[in-house]
Amino acid sequence: YPRVPQTMPARNLLRLTLVARRSVSTASASQLGFIGLGNMGASMATNLAKAGHQVRVFDVSRAAIDAVVAGSEGRASVASSANEVVPGASAVVTMLPSSKEVTQIYSGSDGLLAASKGNGTLFIDSTTGEPGVCEKIAEEAQQAGAVYIDAPVSGGVVAAKMPQLTFMVRRPEVGIRYRRAVASRDG
Repeated sequence: YPRVPQTMPARNLLRLTLVARRSVSTASASQLGFIGLGNMGASMATNLAKAGHQVRVFDVSRAAIDAVVAGSEGRASVASSANEVVPGASAVVTMLPSSKEVTQIYSGSDGLLAASKGNGTLFIDSTTGEPGVCEKIAEEAQQAGAVYIDAPVSGGVVAAKMPQLTFMVRRPEVGIRYRRAVASRDG
């Protein structure tokens, strides 16, 4: 698992998702899952919905869910649990408070990786967490037939609202595919 981060603007998160996803599965590219609707995650999920994508959301706070749904221009739907975000999603983004929550939500027989049922689900974790935990989850994802990308963000709440976050991706092969796709489309 490489330790050298790659960076990219937040507006290109979906491009990263689409490029990486094409090599993994044929699920719909416009259906996304989003778990963790705090200060950063709420803006990230809302902006994905405003960009025209169907986003299935979950958070432990009902008020946070309601705020995202209200601002999503009708493109956000509510999952009753974190695992219900996974089915049908081309990618699932998590933005959680810490590595403790990452481990709880991804691992075990009732975790996100088990919910992916080996269908190659792409998980993009934007939690700022401990590298050892990220590496462990990436290994578990591979064993479960899923793809886990550690992609913490930089820019803070203001950048999340704009959207102008920078994603630091720890999977260089995905970053390379991403750069090729952007170069071929944007010159």
